[in-house]
This record gives sequence, structure tokens and C-alpha cells, in this order.
Amino acid sequence: MTTIQGFAIKGGQFTKARDCASSSSPAILIGLATSLILLLVLAYALNMLIYLRYLDQHYDLIASPAHFPQLKA
Repeated sequence: MTTIQGFAIKGGQFTKARDCASSSSPAILIGLATSLILLLVLAYALNMLIYLRYLDQHYDLIASPAHFPQLKA
């Protein structure tokens, strides 16, 4: 919950409202750390998917009959 300082009077005019809560509360820091961990997991998963696609293409090429020439008996 955020507490906002409503106003102050300076020179007969209202000043800007100020936020009294800290900008680096434990909840914000834990949220940022969790977001970073989830982002790293997502990046790793996408990397694995791309690598699997590469392996699939690589082994399709190796297993093709054109890769193994016919032996003459």
C-alpha cells in the first residue's frame, strides 16, 4: 500500500504531492528477482527448442540415403 503526502503549502501555493513509500521495498526487489529468473528460464527453453530444430535437420541429413553411397559387391 502506498502512502502519498497530500500536499504542502509553500509561498501560498500547493506543492507537488510526494510519495512517502520507498522505491526499493522488499516486495519490489523480490518481484524483480523472480521476473529475472523467469526470463532466464524462458531464454533457456527457447534456446533448447532452436537447438532441437538444428539437431533434427542435422540428423535428417545424415540419415538420408544420399549420405551413404552404395557399396559395390
